[in-house]
Amino acid sequence: MNLCDNSTLNNTGDVMNLLATVADGLGTMAMVNYPYETNFIGKLPAWPVLESCKAAAAADVKDKKMGGFDYTNITRLAAMFNITYNYEGGKCFDMNGGGQGGLDDNGWVVQTCSQFPMPQGDDPA
Repeated sequence: MNLCDNSTLNNTGDVMNLLATVADGLGTMAMVNYPYETNFIGKLPAWPVLESCKAAAAADVKDKKMGGFDYTNITRLAAMFNITYNYEGGKCFDMNGGGQGGLDDNGWVVQTCSQFPMPQGDDPA
Protein backbone atom coordinates (compact mmCIF):
# COMPACT_ATOMS: atom_id res chain seq x y z
CA MET A 1 0.00 0.00 0.00
CA ASN A 2 3.08 2.23 -0.10
CA LEU A 3 2.75 3.06 3.60
CA CYS A 4 5.20 5.45 5.21
CA ASP A 5 7.66 4.00 7.71
CA ASN A 6 5.67 5.42 10.64
CA SER A 7 2.44 3.81 9.39
CA THR A 8 2.58 0.36 10.88
CA LEU A 9 -0.13 -2.26 11.04
CA ASN A 10 0.24 -3.53 14.59
CA ASN A 11 -3.24 -4.76 15.34
CA THR A 12 -6.68 -5.46 13.92
CA GLY A 13 -7.72 -1.83 14.49
CA ASP A 14 -4.87 -0.58 12.31
CA VAL A 15 -5.85 -2.97 9.51
CA MET A 16 -9.51 -1.93 9.80
CA ASN A 17 -8.47 1.74 9.63
CA LEU A 18 -6.45 1.05 6.49
CA LEU A 19 -9.36 -0.82 4.88
CA ALA A 20 -11.75 2.03 5.72
CA THR A 21 -9.30 4.56 4.28
CA VAL A 22 -8.94 2.55 1.07
CA ALA A 23 -12.72 2.21 0.73
CA ASP A 24 -13.17 5.94 1.37
CA GLY A 25 -10.50 6.82 -1.17
CA LEU A 26 -12.01 4.63 -3.88
CA GLY A 27 -15.51 5.93 -3.12
CA THR A 28 -14.33 9.52 -3.25
CA MET A 29 -12.61 8.87 -6.56
CA ALA A 30 -15.87 7.52 -7.97
CA MET A 31 -17.76 10.61 -6.79
CA VAL A 32 -15.32 12.95 -8.52
CA ASN A 33 -14.94 10.93 -11.70
CA TYR A 34 -14.77 14.02 -13.90
CA PRO A 35 -13.39 14.14 -17.47
CA TYR A 36 -10.73 16.65 -16.37
CA GLU A 37 -8.03 16.81 -13.69
CA THR A 38 -9.11 18.07 -10.29
CA ASN A 39 -7.29 19.13 -7.16
CA PHE A 40 -9.95 20.25 -4.69
CA ILE A 41 -9.78 17.00 -2.70
CA GLY A 42 -6.29 16.17 -3.82
CA LYS A 43 -4.67 15.89 -7.21
CA LEU A 44 -6.62 13.47 -9.39
CA PRO A 45 -6.37 12.72 -13.11
CA ALA A 46 -9.18 13.06 -15.61
CA TRP A 47 -11.45 10.01 -15.32
CA PRO A 48 -9.76 8.75 -12.13
CA VAL A 49 -11.81 5.53 -12.02
CA LEU A 50 -10.56 4.57 -15.49
CA GLU A 51 -7.01 5.53 -14.50
CA SER A 52 -7.23 3.40 -11.35
CA CYS A 53 -8.41 0.44 -13.43
CA LYS A 54 -5.45 0.98 -15.77
CA ALA A 55 -3.12 1.13 -12.77
CA ALA A 56 -4.56 -2.13 -11.40
CA ALA A 57 -4.15 -3.84 -14.78
CA ALA A 58 -0.56 -2.60 -15.08
CA ALA A 59 0.47 -3.49 -11.52
CA ASP A 60 3.47 -5.76 -11.23
CA VAL A 61 1.97 -8.92 -9.76
CA LYS A 62 4.86 -11.18 -10.64
CA ASP A 63 6.08 -13.22 -7.67
CA LYS A 64 3.31 -12.00 -5.36
CA LYS A 65 2.73 -15.41 -3.75
CA MET A 66 4.50 -15.57 -0.42
CA GLY A 67 4.12 -17.95 2.45
CA GLY A 68 1.11 -19.63 0.88
CA PHE A 69 -0.73 -16.32 0.40
CA ASP A 70 -1.41 -14.71 -2.96
CA TYR A 71 -0.92 -10.92 -2.76
CA THR A 72 -1.97 -10.32 -6.38
CA ASN A 73 -5.31 -8.70 -5.60
CA ILE A 74 -3.88 -6.62 -2.76
CA THR A 75 -1.17 -5.38 -5.14
CA ARG A 76 -3.79 -4.37 -7.69
CA LEU A 77 -5.91 -2.69 -4.99
CA ALA A 78 -2.86 -0.76 -3.81
CA ALA A 79 -2.27 0.49 -7.36
CA MET A 80 -5.86 1.73 -7.52
CA PHE A 81 -5.64 3.36 -4.09
CA ASN A 82 -2.39 5.04 -5.08
CA ILE A 83 -4.25 7.03 -7.77
CA THR A 84 -6.41 8.56 -5.03
CA TYR A 85 -3.71 9.40 -2.51
CA ASN A 86 -0.54 9.65 -4.53
CA TYR A 87 -1.44 10.46 -8.13
CA GLU A 88 1.66 12.58 -8.71
CA GLY A 89 3.88 9.93 -7.14
CA GLY A 90 6.93 10.27 -4.99
CA LYS A 91 5.32 10.09 -1.57
CA CYS A 92 4.21 7.39 0.76
CA PHE A 93 0.80 7.16 2.43
CA ASP A 94 0.90 8.32 6.04
CA MET A 95 -1.95 6.69 7.94
CA ASN A 96 -1.11 8.84 10.95
CA GLY A 97 -1.05 12.10 9.02
CA GLY A 98 -4.71 12.30 8.03
CA GLY A 99 -6.10 12.72 4.55
CA GLN A 100 -5.28 15.26 1.95
CA GLY A 101 -7.30 18.14 0.65
CA GLY A 102 -9.55 20.52 2.50
CA LEU A 103 -12.86 18.69 2.43
CA ASP A 104 -14.36 16.22 4.83
CA ASP A 105 -17.52 14.16 4.70
CA ASN A 106 -19.72 16.70 6.51
CA GLY A 107 -20.75 18.34 3.22
CA TRP A 108 -21.84 14.99 1.83
CA VAL A 109 -24.06 14.38 4.87
CA VAL A 110 -25.76 17.75 4.38
CA GLN A 111 -26.29 17.13 0.68
CA THR A 112 -27.77 13.69 1.07
CA CYS A 113 -30.20 14.94 3.70
CA SER A 114 -31.27 18.19 2.08
CA GLN A 115 -30.24 18.65 -1.55
CA PHE A 116 -30.50 15.33 -3.35
CA PRO A 117 -34.05 14.44 -4.31
CA MET A 118 -35.11 11.09 -2.99
CA PRO A 119 -38.65 10.70 -4.34
CA GLN A 120 -40.81 8.56 -2.15
CA GLY A 121 -44.42 7.70 -2.52
CA ASP A 122 -47.05 5.26 -1.44
CA ASP A 123 -48.11 4.14 -4.92
CA PRO A 124 -46.53 0.73 -5.58
CA ALA A 125 -47.29 0.91 -9.31
